Amino acid sequence: MQLNPILATAETAGPSVLEALPHLAGMLMVMITLAVLWSVCAVTAKLVRTFTPEPAAATTQVAKPAAT
Repeated sequence: MQLNPILATAETAGPSVLEALPHLAGMLMVMITLAVLWSVCAVTAKLVRTFTPEPAAATTQVAKPAAT
């Protein structure tokens, strides 16, 4: 009987690196995909700001009510 169950579980072997490798590769692919999408969005926003013309100033004037 083990007196300390934490030490007993620490001595058991966990999954090896080779068993975790497919999961790590999948996580890396997801991170790269998110980084590429973030870059595309940033470039698109920059292009929109660059090529969108400034709104024209209002040419009509609002008629002021006559003083009574």
